Amino acid sequence: EGAKTTGNHWCANDSCYQFGTNWAVFSDKAGPIIGPLMGCEVLRAFFLEAGYQFGTNWAVFSDKAGPIIGPLMGCEVLRAFFLEAGFLGIMLFGRARVGDRLHAAATIIVAVGTLFSAFWIISVNSWMQTPQGYAINAAGQYIPESWLAIIFNPSFLYRLVHMVLAAYLTTAFVVGGVGAWHLRRSPDSRGAAVMFSMAMWMAVLVAPCKLPPEICMASTRCSTSPPRSPRWRGILTASPMAAPL
Repeated sequence: EGAKTTGNHWCANDSCYQFGTNWAVFSDKAGPIIGPLMGCEVLRAFFLEAGYQFGTNWAVFSDKAGPIIGPLMGCEVLRAFFLEAGFLGIMLFGRARVGDRLHAAATIIVAVGTLFSAFWIISVNSWMQTPQGYAINAAGQYIPESWLAIIFNPSFLYRLVHMVLAAYLTTAFVVGGVGAWHLRRSPDSRGAAVMFSMAMWMAVLVAPCKLPPEICMASTRCSTSPPRSPRWRGILTASPMAAPL
C-alpha cells in the first residue's frame, strides 16, 4: 500500500529504489576489465587474420590449404568480427549517451558476435585436426568438395562446446575476482555482491559441463589420429602405434 512506480524507480514509504542499479554498478566495475580483453581480441584478429602469421610463419600451409581456410576466415571477419567490433564502442562508452535499450542490445550483439567468431575459428581449427570434405587439385592444393562436411567436421562440435565453456569459466573467475576485490574494499556494496555471486554460480554450473565434451574430444582424437594417441597417454617407448618425438 502506498507503493508506486515512477519511470525506472519504485517508491514506497518515502524511499525510492532504482531498477537495475546493481547491474549498473556491475557494468561499471567489469567494463575496465572487459574493454582491454576485447582490445586484445581485436589485435589478435588483426595480426592473425590480416595475414601476418598466415603469410609469413605458415606460408606453405596457406598456399596449400588457402582455398578452404581463406573463405572460412573471411566468414569469421565479415559475419562475426565486424559485428562485435561495431557495437563494442557502444557497449563500453555509450551507456550515458544512448538509451538503456540500445545499450542492452549492443551488449547482446557483442556477446552473439563473439559466439559467431568462436564458431568459425573453431571450425577452421577443427578442420586442420580432422579434415574432411576436400579434394586435392593438380597444384597440390586442398579444395572444397562439401562445405557442410568441412565446417561440421568430426571434432568441431566437441571443440566448440569445450572452448565456449572454457571462455565462460575463465570469464566467471575474472569477474568473480574483480567482485571479490571490490567486496573486500566495500563489504556493503550490493553491486559487488551481485557480481561475485553471479560469477561463482556460473563457475559452479559450467565447470562440470566441461568434462563430457573433453572426453568426447579425446575419443575423437584417438580414432582420427591413432599415431599420436600413445603420446597423449604417456607411452614414450617405440611401438607400431607410436610416433617419434
